[in-house]
Amino acid sequence: MRGFLTKCDVIAATCRSAGAAFAGMMAVVFLAAGFPLSAFAQNSSPPDSARGASFLPADAKNPNSSDAAFSGLATAPPVSVLPTAQAPAANKTSDLIPAPVSAAPLPNVSPESIGLPSADGLGADMWKGTSRPAAEHLLEIIAPTASPVLNTLARRLLATAAVPPDGAASSAQKLTSERIEKLAAFGSGDEAWALAKNADGALIDDVNFHRAAEAALLGNDKDLCGKAPEFAKARATVDWQGILIACQLRGGDTKAAQVALDVFRTQANRDNIFIGIADKNILGAGKMLPFQLTPLTPATLALLQIAKLPLPGAVYAHPDFALAPALLQIPAQQGIAQLSLAERAAARGMIDSDALAAVYRATNFNPEALASPLTSGESGLRLRALLFRAAEGEKDSGKRIALAAKFVQSVSPDFLDGMGSVTALMLGDIKADPSLAANAAIVARIYVLAGRGDQALDWLRLAQQNGGDSTDLLDLWPQFALAGLEAKDSYAADFDKWLNAALKSADPVTVRDHVGATLLFLDAAGLNVPDTAWVKVLTTTHNEKPVAFSPLLCERMREASAQGRRAETVLLAVAAAGEGDIPLPVAVGITRALRLAGFKSEAATFARQEVALLGKGG
Repeated sequence: MRGFLTKCDVIAATCRSAGAAFAGMMAVVFLAAGFPLSAFAQNSSPPDSARGASFLPADAKNPNSSDAAFSGLATAPPVSVLPTAQAPAANKTSDLIPAPVSAAPLPNVSPESIGLPSADGLGADMWKGTSRPAAEHLLEIIAPTASPVLNTLARRLLATAAVPPDGAASSAQKLTSERIEKLAAFGSGDEAWALAKNADGALIDDVNFHRAAEAALLGNDKDLCGKAPEFAKARATVDWQGILIACQLRGGDTKAAQVALDVFRTQANRDNIFIGIADKNILGAGKMLPFQLTPLTPATLALLQIAKLPLPGAVYAHPDFALAPALLQIPAQQGIAQLSLAERAAARGMIDSDALAAVYRATNFNPEALASPLTSGESGLRLRALLFRAAEGEKDSGKRIALAAKFVQSVSPDFLDGMGSVTALMLGDIKADPSLAANAAIVARIYVLAGRGDQALDWLRLAQQNGGDSTDLLDLWPQFALAGLEAKDSYAADFDKWLNAALKSADPVTVRDHVGATLLFLDAAGLNVPDTAWVKVLTTTHNEKPVAFSPLLCERMREASAQGRRAETVLLAVAAAGEGDIPLPVAVGITRALRLAGFKSEAATFARQEVALLGKGG
């Protein structure tokens, strides 16, 4: 369950006035490292689109309702759930800095301001108003959440070049070291290493520099192994043996690796799993891996990459999600275990759609199953892999839609948003043709999940023009509205149609936990919810289960967002969300806080994903 709606929640929402829009970007600060301003001084929320559509069946008297003006939400939420997504094209410096501010480099910029040129940053002043002790503590306690939106925001924050927060540092190394540590933890190992390499060495402690190097060992850095001996000498407080040996084995220098292994096995802090794989499976060319491979370390995983032997299912059961991209590139003894990890990681935005698609493609099926995927006996994970593979080879648009629709129907709401892009891959760029109108609603939903708002809007218009399946459209109306696909002139009428249909046969518990909660998310995301609607969902049921969350974190988040403290708001939202299901009061609070802090499209996307989860669990 996502949590429970109380009378206090609804009454508070009726009294709450909308927060003022965040004032926008402050002065932009340059990096001493020479990174270009245009690469990291970007606005989080794009300009509002001018398009929208009423996607409920049009009234006969208003056949052109789908051409009404847009309500104000972004047409396509631009939030990327990919840990390594490319930043959008940078704006010209003249567009980012209003006259008469000069674009010349500023002197004496703190080296802690360093960020990544490719980052879709939160702004050079994102720490404005946040104290250093608060920033350091929040960076220390955050961990990947179940929300791809929040995980993406966290990665963007950690990579942003920004003026450091005010206040005395508990350690000169703490702020930069924590950013590097968390980038690796949130699945951005290459970015963590890029930041570590380019930062002032005095700002990074040896442990986190080594941690970033381990992440790079599993990633795409081509220079690490050549420089590893130099790093090991400069940062001798940490044991670099694992990285050095892995580099030697990867480079084919077996003699040096054997000598290093002999030294390593005599040390008190030796890793016997690592030594066993190096000895038996790489140097000895053995085909049987050690029985015990967990806990799995990055250095051990680097050896498993070299050995290329199928891994047992236990390795995929509960790994650190930061290791998932590398794990998914190694063969598995039980394909179902690898499929499960791939979907769990994709659902949290810890791998991208290409990584998930690669695992689906590697799943084997007999020719009969591939020929008749819709009637096969497969289910769950293997069914989705089968449907994906069949869709990639299917040229008929109607059949691809049927395959994608069954894929969506088989996925739990927990997983669907993080897997939206791979579902859209199944469709390709299907045009909204009238001959396909019967399935227009489901196609529109898939494109919304993938953040492809233009295509979603075309299909919603087709559904509306065709009369569509009004039940499906009504059920999905809040999610489409939160995706920015509702027209201003038809919003009020469509809202009433959805609410009346939702309440028509709903029992008090459904009214409280689903309909009322949906209103809270719509309101928190900035959509209009009239007082008459709140009155309809007031309920006297009192059998709510207790919901555990931190009032302290939530209140601090509310205050930070109201004062425009962008970085602090994001960190508090990630901390409040935790690593499991997000309670309803927390999720609503996160939605409102993100919107007030200037992350309007992210707030709407987060709310849409949470609305989709309201019916989970019974």
